[in-house]
Amino acid sequence: MPFGINKMFSFILTCIINCLLKLLLKFEAPEAKLERTEGVLLKSCKRFYQEKFVTVEENVCIRTVIFNPGVPNRPPLVLLHGLNTGLCSFLHSVKRLSRNCTVYAIDLPGFARSSKPQISGDVDEIERKYVRWLEVWRQNLAIEKCFLLGHDFGGYIATLYTLAHPWRVCQLTLYEPWGFPILPFGMTDRSPNKNSIEHSKFFPTWLNKLDTVFHCVRRLNFVYAIFCFYCRQIQSFFQMITHPCKFLQDLFKRPEAWFHYKTLCQEAQNSSGKSAYSRLSVLNVWARYPLIRRINSLDDRVPITFIFGSKSWFDHRSAYEVKCSRSNQDSVSVHIIEGEGKEAIHTENPREFEYIILQKLCSYEEEQDEGWIEDDWISCDYSEDETYNAI
Repeated sequence: MPFGINKMFSFILTCIINCLLKLLLKFEAPEAKLERTEGVLLKSCKRFYQEKFVTVEENVCIRTVIFNPGVPNRPPLVLLHGLNTGLCSFLHSVKRLSRNCTVYAIDLPGFARSSKPQISGDVDEIERKYVRWLEVWRQNLAIEKCFLLGHDFGGYIATLYTLAHPWRVCQLTLYEPWGFPILPFGMTDRSPNKNSIEHSKFFPTWLNKLDTVFHCVRRLNFVYAIFCFYCRQIQSFFQMITHPCKFLQDLFKRPEAWFHYKTLCQEAQNSSGKSAYSRLSVLNVWARYPLIRRINSLDDRVPITFIFGSKSWFDHRSAYEVKCSRSNQDSVSVHIIEGEGKEAIHTENPREFEYIILQKLCSYEEEQDEGWIEDDWISCDYSEDETYNAI
């Protein structure tokens, strides 16, 4: 067989094999897709990291990625993600945040690639579970003290942990946290002692009934999810038959990694993480036991930093209420970052977001007389940042 024909035959065979592999990946399980997409995002970070699953309970493991491990004499920064996402949500900023200290990014139990335990019970029991899991995780990694940063639902969990173990937290940073505001229009008591009110009387009767109906309807979501899944598979199958050229174009089209990751996190959650959130919330918007009624019990020696986007739907008025209610108001700082509101503020305005966090890290080191020296990262040109552009 002539050399040219042999080469052409090899090329056609390679194309067929690649096409079949792409076709198999098209119908790949969401968990496998999530693992592969997370690996792509982590490699694009251009920062040395270690990854592991930390066992915190029987059949409960927390997915952990450690950036810049082994920095001595400096407390690490622990990142807790928000709802419907995972540890990669902070990759836009982790390259600079990990320049001077170790950074731990985790998937909370019930989310992304961590275990999906059955989270049942009342609000108090669910809160105790998350606090216990986080404390056992800390013990297993031998972390003495840390800077704790939580976003959205992660801010809620971070606050609960700090209330239970304040001596383990150097600085609590709450980035657009969920769970602080109280229901509007005076529908609930603003007393700081939730135990003084019977749980059944904490909300108006009509609101309790409406919330019950809402969650009953949400239980049918799995039927809708199954229906949508099979519709997508049938649509892909018919597209492959009727429009094979367009199907092949879509097959080889590389999806935007970050958008794909968020979609896969929602698919891989099953009902575990969302179930916990639903039990902790009213109408999936407000917390059943708002943190604004409990934050006063936190020691004033633990500084708190709130970060909000100027056009975020999160209510930042509760942050100022926390500041006014503390005996030492200087221990609470509130930062509003300008943005368009189209994306999360740490991706829309990463420079200011990272500056606020690094400033807090530096100020803590100065108080400890350990001589934390600010880097020249502030002068970096973001247009040349491979990490930011890759994600």
